[in-house]
Amino acid sequence: MKAKTVMVTFWVLLLLLSLVMVSKTSGASPNSDPTVTPWAKTYGGRNGEGARAVAIAENGDIIVAGVTNSFGAGSYDFWILRLDSNGNVKWQKTYGGSDDDMAFAVAVAPNGDIIVAGVTNSFSSGTADVWVLRLDENGNVKWQKTYGGTKDDVANAVAIAGNGDIIVAGVTNSFGTGSYDFWVLRLDENGNVKWQRTYGGRRDNEARTVVVTPNGDIIVAGVTNSFGTGSDDAWILRLDADGNVRWQRTYGGSKEDGANKVTIAPNGDVIMAGYTKSFGAGYWDAWVLRLPSDGNLPGCNFCNDSNAQVSVPSPTVKDTNASVGDTNAQVQDSDGIVQTANLKVHTYYGPATLTINSSPSGANVYINGTYKGVTPLTLNLTPGTYEVKLTKQDYQNYTTTVTLNPIESKTLNLSLTPTFGYLTVTSSPSGATVIIDGKEVGSTPLEKHRLSTGRHQIAIRKNGYREENFTLTIEAGKEVKKNVELTPIQTTTATTNSSATGVSSTLSSPTTTSQTTSSSTAKTTSSAGSTTTSSPGKTPATTKGKGGICGPAAIIGLATTPLLLRRRKTL
Repeated sequence: MKAKTVMVTFWVLLLLLSLVMVSKTSGASPNSDPTVTPWAKTYGGRNGEGARAVAIAENGDIIVAGVTNSFGAGSYDFWILRLDSNGNVKWQKTYGGSDDDMAFAVAVAPNGDIIVAGVTNSFSSGTADVWVLRLDENGNVKWQKTYGGTKDDVANAVAIAGNGDIIVAGVTNSFGTGSYDFWVLRLDENGNVKWQRTYGGRRDNEARTVVVTPNGDIIVAGVTNSFGTGSDDAWILRLDADGNVRWQRTYGGSKEDGANKVTIAPNGDVIMAGYTKSFGAGYWDAWVLRLPSDGNLPGCNFCNDSNAQVSVPSPTVKDTNASVGDTNAQVQDSDGIVQTANLKVHTYYGPATLTINSSPSGANVYINGTYKGVTPLTLNLTPGTYEVKLTKQDYQNYTTTVTLNPIESKTLNLSLTPTFGYLTVTSSPSGATVIIDGKEVGSTPLEKHRLSTGRHQIAIRKNGYREENFTLTIEAGKEVKKNVELTPIQTTTATTNSSATGVSSTLSSPTTTSQTTSSSTAKTTSSAGSTTTSSPGKTPATTKGKGGICGPAAIIGLATTPLLLRRRKTL
């Protein structure tokens, strides 16, 4: 086997342990029997065999593709086995020539045909060519073709597009810009080339896996030494249906890292499985990444953009005439030792944790305009930059921006600014009514009464005291204290003389004091022009003047005096 082919084969063999995922076509068939008992079997002859790829047929049969050194026409041949769901061989065949031929990929077409791809030295134009075979469901060859140039060209992966086209991905040393480049070919169902592209840089690059997305895009991934930060990095490209690059990125550290398989999650995320020497607990670790559909991991310190040179090669396409042989592999149940692994799992990129506290609590939280809950709140978010907004009644809206790094835990302790303040009013004496902006709100002492910010009119009222009025300004979150000294209303006195009766009456406000002259101790006689005052045991004195009353009038006047005195007494 030629040197470059040996190198490619070595890498494929070395990385079999980290092939933890298969292509989309290898998912469980809806027609498979869920009651099948798990099993473990070996298949082989007296020399060396290896399974490199597996796919599930529509009826649940298992299609295995690999290489055999025990059977076939040459040193190594393609080896295809069709097993039922219990692992029993339905058929097994070899395909090859006099030299080395190795199958690295297999897929099942919508009509049940089996597409096998790999490398051939038996039928190559150069040292090694891409070799693709289309078999019917019984393993009979429908067509077989090679694609290549004067040097090494190998197919590592195959996928079926929605229209039945065959997407082949691998590595070429015959074409491209560097030593080895990604090579992607789109073939029709008959193996004719629709288009082909190389993607690479000045050093080695190898495509190891390919998958077609629901919208028809092509995800191809592998390893690059032309781009990235280490000696090797995982390299993923997303192409449109015509092979144009939508995006391309590398993922890796300072040492050797690579991608072996990709698949598409139901939500469109790209799941990559590979290996790493840059990260992990051991010398080599399995490495799994879940990427968004655009491949961009915000805040990722091991992710880089790449700038592959794209070229359109002109390979030689040839029909081949491989020898097809039935094989008689020995099938045995295997009794492998099953042990529980003590895994060391290291996370180098993952969601960030954001905890949001507010004073006061109970504020509504919005992340990039989407409601998430109320404070206190803890969220798991994809690394990136976010707008955080808090709202709460009677408080000003709070908006800030936060950047979250991978697997970072960050806490925001936010103080909300109220849209109100407080008023405390005391008075001397207390018990006065407090009126704010025309509305009665309580009586003194009034403690920390909440008010909106701005100017307010205050009135303090109490019976017997003058009303106090003033204006004050309330600031957000602050307390205004006001003590009011109330002023009593002044007392006034009025005196009224009754000339008609000769009785003096004194009125006072707010209270009235009455003085009464007793008829038993003094009598007052009023007549026109004279007044006679008599005391017991004395002769009355007479004051003469004009207009005095005498005779019957005097008698009537004297007779009414007691009535006037009684009336005066009741005032």
